[in-house]
Amino acid sequence: MLPAKKAAIFLVGDIICTNKQASNFSANCAFRSFTTIRLKAINCIFRTYGGDTVSTWNTEDGMFYCKDCVLQGGVDFYCPRGWALADNCTFICQKSDAAVWHDGSKYEPGKTIFLNCKFWGDDGFRLGRFHRDAPFYLLTCNFAVNTADTAIIMVPTTNSIFRGRRVYCYNCYKQGVDYSWYKNNLPTDFGINEFNVPCGYDYKWNPINTLNTQPFELEGEQSATNAVANNMLPYQRGNGGWPRHFREQKVDYTRKLSPAELAIVQSGYAEGMDATVDNEATIRAIRYLVKAYQKTQYKKYLAAAEKGIAYLLKAQYKNGGWPQYYPDISSYRSEITYNDNAMINVLNVLDEVAKKKNEFSLVSPKYIQFSSDAVKLGIQCILKTQWLQKGKLTVWCAQYDASTLKPARAIACELPSLSGSESVGIIRFLMSVDNPSKEVIQSVKAGVAWQDKVKINGYQFVEVNAPALPKGKDKVLLPNPGAVTWARFYDLTTSVPFFCVRDGIPKETVAEVEYERRRGYAWYGDRPLKLITIDYPAWKRLWEKGSNKKL
Repeated sequence: MLPAKKAAIFLVGDIICTNKQASNFSANCAFRSFTTIRLKAINCIFRTYGGDTVSTWNTEDGMFYCKDCVLQGGVDFYCPRGWALADNCTFICQKSDAAVWHDGSKYEPGKTIFLNCKFWGDDGFRLGRFHRDAPFYLLTCNFAVNTADTAIIMVPTTNSIFRGRRVYCYNCYKQGVDYSWYKNNLPTDFGINEFNVPCGYDYKWNPINTLNTQPFELEGEQSATNAVANNMLPYQRGNGGWPRHFREQKVDYTRKLSPAELAIVQSGYAEGMDATVDNEATIRAIRYLVKAYQKTQYKKYLAAAEKGIAYLLKAQYKNGGWPQYYPDISSYRSEITYNDNAMINVLNVLDEVAKKKNEFSLVSPKYIQFSSDAVKLGIQCILKTQWLQKGKLTVWCAQYDASTLKPARAIACELPSLSGSESVGIIRFLMSVDNPSKEVIQSVKAGVAWQDKVKINGYQFVEVNAPALPKGKDKVLLPNPGAVTWARFYDLTTSVPFFCVRDGIPKETVAEVEYERRRGYAWYGDRPLKLITIDYPAWKRLWEKGSNKKL
């Protein structure tokens, strides 16, 4: 199938190529498209006797959703480009060559996701390969006992692969003996607990709402407005912020509210007590709406985004910090919050407004000076809260008391501590400052020096089989030559890692943490690695000699 122009396609049924003369290595497509922008396949069988069975090849803006399908063929018989998600599908590989392939080279967010999928095939079949930039995500997948002990591989190529091998797994299982290559290794920012199908398309498309041939609005093409942006507007509070949750679930902007739900949402409009920057709630909406306005010129989107920017400016404390929630100051919601990059996300948006960068060049000029002043004040707060340990600057804590600027606790298991993870975002922001002062340069150098000092060489926090435990798995810190990791919490006085459970009592080792918390919390991570080995040296070369160039 070769659509003559960009289109949306919906398939139901069997698509089978009957050419039995084709080898497992030759292209023998059951379905191929170069220009389709949205393609949904439900309960289909795609079968050939060769390769390239399903070839959806639109790297520019193609998005492919495959649900409850069977796909069979030879080498690379599932080979999408752009964005693709296979949901509860079965892949059957003939011979031993790679079953799947992907090309996500056009845009960094482009990816292929396998969700609850099964992989079967001839003895020794290999899972997949790539020779272009291509991130793979395998989430709760099942591999046959005769699967080869070979991860998705990067094959020799003359193509430039800028981002290296990106193959991520979570909660996968193989019949018989486990293989190490599908151990859990999701990026820390993936958010598996909040993952849904629209996430796979970066919320640009939700293929599961309807089963018709036009299940979406074409952004900036056939529709004057954007469906996701439209769904964001009712959630905005009178103060300009957005909530994170609705009925104790993460807000899903791909789903339109019913009249009854809309009434519930709007009942909290005036107070706006649930407005927050936690988990990018307000930040995500502002960024999305400005982009939607750029594409549609629909003025309500820009007005809502500007109202959100005004909310950020209003929520800033006089000392330059931001709370997690505003105006709700109960419990730890009032604390200056670096946790989950809350304050840094705010500063990044306001910095773009002040510099009229990217889509924020569309924002009213009246916000430029206010945003610039807020960023400068925020930097001063960052410098004031960098922890001094025995007279030496180190890094930052996750939360600070809004009045005293002393380290503070959040939930019971998050005691005042030095945070390797949150400090990475802070350092990166300081490194983005134009013409940094001596204080900013000193702050960056000290933060990186501390990260380098406390890194844990030769160990990795991994999931292992543990048949005697409730879920048959455990997470432990094991020796791994060449590995580098950092703990989540470090003692304020000694910079020694510690671990804490819901009773608020610190432990010396992660093994002392109760089972549920040990498996469900990010006690270790490698987020500082790229900062100290690549980004910081490049930044340092610029500023050591007083260069006025921005990194």
